[in-house]
Amino acid sequence: MKSNGYVVIDNIVNFGSLSPSEHIDAVRKGYRAEMFSLYGFDDGVDESDYLSSVDRLRAGIINQSPDLLDNKLSFHKYMNDRDLQEYLPTLYGRIKNGKFISEEYDSINHILENKRKLVIKGITGGGGKDVYICTLDNEQAVLLGRGGNVSHLSEKSSELNNMIVTEYCDQANYIKRIYPESANTIRVLTIHPDHGDPFIAGAAHRIGSSQSGTLDNFTQRGLSARINLETGELGKAASRLETNKLRWHDSHPSTDELIEGTQIPGWESIKEQLVEITRKTPELKYVGWDIIVTSPGEFKILEGNSYPNPRVIQIHDPLLKDSRVRRFFRKNGIKI
Repeated sequence: MKSNGYVVIDNIVNFGSLSPSEHIDAVRKGYRAEMFSLYGFDDGVDESDYLSSVDRLRAGIINQSPDLLDNKLSFHKYMNDRDLQEYLPTLYGRIKNGKFISEEYDSINHILENKRKLVIKGITGGGGKDVYICTLDNEQAVLLGRGGNVSHLSEKSSELNNMIVTEYCDQANYIKRIYPESANTIRVLTIHPDHGDPFIAGAAHRIGSSQSGTLDNFTQRGLSARINLETGELGKAASRLETNKLRWHDSHPSTDELIEGTQIPGWESIKEQLVEITRKTPELKYVGWDIIVTSPGEFKILEGNSYPNPRVIQIHDPLLKDSRVRRFFRKNGIKI
């Protein structure tokens, strides 16, 4: 199968710190070398309750219309059609072949005259790729990109194509206190069984770092903090070392602000709203929502992912430990 081949090739290219026998074991069990180390299987952790790299890719068949999530313009229309637009950042326009197209605004500078910041990101793609924070500096639009790279929009515009331009959402104080230099999002995995109520299968709080720049991506050396699904309290946060081992933090390594024990304000309301959104979007049976909490009990959905990488959640809690999750995957053709 194609997904098995992907894992084999990835493990050959990214051998990492695994021994030859561990490398073979990772391939046999369907894990990328990176995940094999992150989850601690090379240290004897039992893998039976974890969703493997191969099965994560196989889960791409679950949503029958993945384009609703994979294409951000389609996603905006889909949510608008279901009167769920209040949960999305305002869509100002798009960029095609370097040209800004909008029904309301003449230019990006025009938007920035009224808005302090905005976001420019690819219509497709994820993982923080092709995502820019745009601000004004001496009346010139400046792009802050991956890894903290800075460039002028005028110099970069010819390279921009198939992008959307949206509102920049200010985050709530509880997380701004911990690390204000990035937008710190929550990855929430929701499941909507064919016969049964939708539910939240897992969640983790991503937090930026001096290495991840303006983004919070774990792959760019950001942090991932466990969320207690019942209480909304944050646990210790993990960062990834070059060896693909984890380093655990009670407090943020750059600001010294306490992470462990921090409460997400209005968590119960956030959960209820996400479950209701899932109920109203039955075509989206399995989604990794990236949300940003803007005030107690309120949030915006920055994007949805049709077969989300469970890494930031599973470094804290294996997904298949929940019998409802295991049953859902099995009923949708994933033989776990």
